[in-house]
Amino acid sequence: MAEVSKVDEAFNRFEAALRRLESAVMRVHENGSDLPPTDTSLLDDREQLAQEISDVRAKANELAERNRNAASKIDSAMAKIKLVLG
Repeated sequence: MAEVSKVDEAFNRFEAALRRLESAVMRVHENGSDLPPTDTSLLDDREQLAQEISDVRAKANELAERNRNAASKIDSAMAKIKLVLG
């Protein structure tokens, strides 16, 4: 479970960096400056990274659920063994 929290922390830092980047881009636009055409790829990259984050987060959630299920099965097996052993 510690790994899941590390993943969440990394996502939170990454999302904060994306918010700062978006703010900077908005300030540039508000100042009447348009981004050069080559810099619009940053927005495309952001969308791609957001999708990748979503995919990784879904995988992390799936792994966490599997971990909970495995722990539950282990607990159940241990309880049965204790019952049999007396």
